[in-house]
Amino acid sequence: MCVSVGSASYGLPLENVQEVIGVRPVTRVFHAPSALAGIINLRGEVLPILDLPVLLGSMLLALGAATAPLRLLQQIQPAGILRGE
Repeated sequence: MCVSVGSASYGLPLENVQEVIGVRPVTRVFHAPSALAGIINLRGEVLPILDLPVLLGSMLLALGAATAPLRLLQQIQPAGILRGE
């Protein structure tokens, strides 16, 4: 799956992407690193949401319609990422 961050495009292995989540409120976490955009409640599961542009050293992402999170499957903890468009 291809995602865009600013003018750059990145590929994610499809086997690691479980779903594209519709836009929903992200709850900020007090004293969290800037790369952690916050958490969401996804069908009763607390899912951490990471800000991909911040992880890649880009700008902080303003949450909006173009920031629907992707749910990624990880071996330790599932997480979501916000991507910039």
